[in-house]
Amino acid sequence: MCDIYSATDVACSTASILLLAVISVDRYRAVSRPIQYSRQSQNIHRVVAYIVGIWIASLVVASPIVLGLNHRPEEAPEYECRFYNPLFSILSSIISFIIPCCLVLFVYARIMLALRRREAAAKQRRAASQAAAASGGGLGTGKGVGGVGLNGERREAGEIVAGPGRRLFRIAEQFRGKIQSKLG
Repeated sequence: MCDIYSATDVACSTASILLLAVISVDRYRAVSRPIQYSRQSQNIHRVVAYIVGIWIASLVVASPIVLGLNHRPEEAPEYECRFYNPLFSILSSIISFIIPCCLVLFVYARIMLALRRREAAAKQRRAASQAAAASGGGLGTGKGVGGVGLNGERREAGEIVAGPGRRLFRIAEQFRGKIQSKLG
C-alpha cells in the first residue's frame, strides 16, 4: 500500500510540474507568435495530446516504485512510508523537478525578452507616427493612425480600441453632425 501511495504522489507531482512547463511554453508561443497562436489556440486535439503525454510521462516516472524498485531494508520501521532507493530519488527528482524548473525559467526569460522587444518596437512606431503627424506627412491627416484617434484623442501603441462596428458608428455620428451643420 505504501508503494502505491508513493507512486501516486510522484505521478501527481510530476504531472503538475510538467503541466506548468507546458503552460509556460504555450505562453511563450502566444507572446512570440500571437497571430499564429490565435489561429491554432482552438485546437482541442493538441491540448488533449499534451495532457495525455504529460500523464504518460508522469506514470513512467512513478512506475518503478510500484514495479518493485523501492525495497525496504529489514531494519527500517514497518510503518515508515518513504523512498529507500537513492538512485531513484535522484533521477526522479531531476526528471520531475530540476529539468522542468530550468525549462520554465528559461522560457519565462525568453518571454521577458520578447515583451521587451515588442515594447521597443511599439515605442519606435509611436515615435515615427508622432513625427509623421507633427510634420503633416504620413497617411492623410494622421488621424486614426498611430497615436491620434478619430476624435483627436491620444492613443498609445498596443491600446485596445473599439471594434469595427463601434468605429463605424463614430464615423457616422461625425458625418451626421457635419451634414446637420451644413443644412441647418
